[in-house]
Amino acid sequence: MANCKILIVDDEAPARRRLVELIGDVQAEMQSACQCEIVGEAAGAQEALDIIAQLEPDIILLDVQMPEMTGLELAQH
Repeated sequence: MANCKILIVDDEAPARRRLVELIGDVQAEMQSACQCEIVGEAAGAQEALDIIAQLEPDIILLDVQMPEMTGLELAQH
């Protein structure tokens, strides 16, 4: 997938940082074959919905267990 936009959604900052690191590792290993960009991070569902509406990411890495609205509920939107 060329030039894809990724959004990371997790209520825990260490988990978001780890996903950023993992994506960076994959991109470094695949060199130019992986043209994805992390366009944002959200700590909760409402923040994620706002970012999704604005940036229209292609891929959303979503935590299932979050307070207020679960990741599964967010995915239904």
